[in-house]
Amino acid sequence: MRPVVLTCLIILLVFGKAKAEIDLEPTAQNFTKMMKLQNPSDEEIMAIIQLSIAYSYSNKDSCLQLGERSLELAANKKALHAEALIELGDSYRIFGDYEKAERLLIDGREIFVELNEREKVAVSDNKLGALMKNLGNDEKAIEYYLSALSTWQDLKDSANIIKPYINIATILQDTDRPLLALEYNQYAYEIAELMDDDLGKGFVANNVALIYIEQAEKFNSIADTIAVGANLYRDSAFVMTEMAVDNYAEALEIAQESQNNIEIIRVLGNIADLKFDQGKFEEALEINSGLEELTEDHGAALFGIIYRTRQCKIYSALGDQKKAIEFGEDAVKRATELNIELNTAQAHRELTIAYKRKGDFEKALASFEIYKAYSDNMNAAERKKAIDEIESRYQSIQKAKKILEQQNNILALEDYNSRIRTQRNFVYTGIAIFILLSITGFWVFSLKRERNDKIAFTEALIYAQEEERKRIARDLHDGVGQSLLLINQQLTNNQKSIFDNQELITETLEEVRSISRDLHPFQLDKLGLTAAIENMLLRVQSSSNLFVSKEIENINGLVDKKSELHLYRVIQEALNNVMKHAEAKAVKLTISRNNREINIEIMDNGNGFSRDLKKAPANSLGLRTMRERVSSLGGELNILKVEPKGSNIQVKVPINKDLNV
Repeated sequence: MRPVVLTCLIILLVFGKAKAEIDLEPTAQNFTKMMKLQNPSDEEIMAIIQLSIAYSYSNKDSCLQLGERSLELAANKKALHAEALIELGDSYRIFGDYEKAERLLIDGREIFVELNEREKVAVSDNKLGALMKNLGNDEKAIEYYLSALSTWQDLKDSANIIKPYINIATILQDTDRPLLALEYNQYAYEIAELMDDDLGKGFVANNVALIYIEQAEKFNSIADTIAVGANLYRDSAFVMTEMAVDNYAEALEIAQESQNNIEIIRVLGNIADLKFDQGKFEEALEINSGLEELTEDHGAALFGIIYRTRQCKIYSALGDQKKAIEFGEDAVKRATELNIELNTAQAHRELTIAYKRKGDFEKALASFEIYKAYSDNMNAAERKKAIDEIESRYQSIQKAKKILEQQNNILALEDYNSRIRTQRNFVYTGIAIFILLSITGFWVFSLKRERNDKIAFTEALIYAQEEERKRIARDLHDGVGQSLLLINQQLTNNQKSIFDNQELITETLEEVRSISRDLHPFQLDKLGLTAAIENMLLRVQSSSNLFVSKEIENINGLVDKKSELHLYRVIQEALNNVMKHAEAKAVKLTISRNNREINIEIMDNGNGFSRDLKKAPANSLGLRTMRERVSSLGGELNILKVEPKGSNIQVKVPINKDLNV
């Protein structure tokens, strides 16, 4: 921000009655009068400087001519010469001549350091920070801003302290630290309210809108990559976008009321970007096209480059690659002339897309290589680290000076800090908390949904597996089994049949029936769960050397058919484990019930589990399947050791009360 000093009271105090006629309005008459001054007083030189500042918002040539004239007239006046250097340097920064701007600003700062003018050194630091930001050197920019902030805090300069807060927030925002950026914006807004600074509040509103837009883009990006909870992220993105629109409206209204054309260009450009991101390309083009005259009339060289880069992007999206390339190449030319690497790279990024869409892949590749080289050199991670270190160092210094305890002196109002403490629900802090809670809430919700989806998927997978087993079993029983049975009957009736062939077919038939039973227990469908389990125990006893005992209560109808199949498979898998791995002599199955649940216990006297019981289900596919089945029923599976040896598998499954059992 660059306030124009127009206060009549100051003019009267500085120039006295004879100087009261000096008018600092940027008019042709005043310009001519100031340029013709010969042997001006110190007050008149300062008036030339201030008129130059006033012209920085409306006319580049007039602004620079007055600035150069003030520098010439103040050559032998050290303090005034430094003042002229600083303000002219800032004017060159605004109009994009960064090399000249840096030289003038540094020269002016050195003079103020020599004169021990700390207030003016802080002004110089703030302007140098803005220059470094324009050049893309965020680390150096934030060093200058923090230096200015520290000085103004020491000097208790409430009027100027807002500037570095806003500027630091912008850098933190650009380097993806939204919460910290909101914190600095909050400080700036509170000070702007205290000082009744509408322009400052407009700056904050514009910056906060940009933060909301970035958060909305992140939420939309997350929604595009997940299946669960995507709508919630999109809803949050919508809310953030609406809040950005409200802040842009406030910033634009303030800029228009104050006739600050630079801010009007900035805010309207951001609104055009928002319309583009929403896919409203025609609206974006209409808004951005209206900026051409403003950027040319007011000599805003940097904004002129940004305007052309944005036109390139919009026309490319609309399919007019010819116009897109014209604007893009013009943006590259202007940015290159001013030696602004950041804007040169951004223009090449948009040109890459336009060239590619046109089919000119050679030029697309050339532009992409320029953009990529800049991106690689910037090394975002290192920049963030450097900025964090600078900001952390500043915070440490502030703590050492007990800045928090001295807020009253810094802001020069004792009661204002009381208001700050009682109004900590300030809107931007609330939004920061909202962002954190939203992300956390969505994350927790996603985990829950993901877990539920996993259970549902597992259950569906198991069900599909059982259905396929059922089909194969039916085919074996009804197809192959029936054919073998018919052949066996024919051989029995045929006197010439060979006994060995008949015996082989009988064994094959029994094997097919056994496979069929294992694939799908038909007894479960015909006789019920309890009978099917008892039949399973008979087969285990007949096909192994195990001594099988049982205590089984009737559990038919306590769960639905699909759940009955899960229970059957759990018991079957447990018994198979005993037969194959336990080297047990005996096994006992106990099934009981109460009003709430079914309790199943399979106990053996084998060698037990050699691994850690907690890790056993994770290391065994069979045990993992058992746990998944039990989990899908809302039950619990536990594996215990039996002393002196053996294992005990316990299953608890809730009864389905909806079955009215």
